[in-house]
Amino acid sequence: GPPDFRHHPSSDTFLALLPPEKIDRDDPNMSSTDMLVGNELSDEEKGWMKALEEAAKAEGVSWDSRFMLASFALVAKGDVKKGLKRMKNWNKVSEEFKLKDVSEAEGTKWFQEHMGNFMIGAGRDKQGLIGYGIQLGSFLPSVVKTDYDERCIIRAVSDNMRSRSPTLAHVRRGIFIMSDMKGYGWANISLS
Repeated sequence: GPPDFRHHPSSDTFLALLPPEKIDRDDPNMSSTDMLVGNELSDEEKGWMKALEEAAKAEGVSWDSRFMLASFALVAKGDVKKGLKRMKNWNKVSEEFKLKDVSEAEGTKWFQEHMGNFMIGAGRDKQGLIGYGIQLGSFLPSVVKTDYDERCIIRAVSDNMRSRSPTLAHVRRGIFIMSDMKGYGWANISLS
């Protein structure tokens, strides 16, 4: 049957990374009612996706879901070479850091325990663009001591970034990130 784009697997991750008091649940823009709309590909976009899928198959490049394949095609705006490069880069990171060895829940829990003050807010602007605020002074590379820690932080951040695009309409629009630099300094930078 046709690909099912109604729900992105990580659509609730970004809310899990926020302190509960930072989520305005009364904000109508924070609802998930748009999870069922905006997930249709135009004929042109279907062509982009098909071309990218064929190129990926020809080169033995894998993808996690039809949603992800469509996302790569949309972000590359039909440029198969660019889309394939992004897919290869994502797969390289995923394999190098063994991200599939850590669950979304594990990564999120690790992030909450070690960098709980990093996420300072999330929401949507008037046009529905999803965004969030981060406090860079709370990002401390020194707490990443083991391969497991590294896996967890990369898994949490990548799931968090994907959760910002729960529908194809969101993939088309992109996201915004606002950074609070208060307290940011040498302790927030890893030279290793």
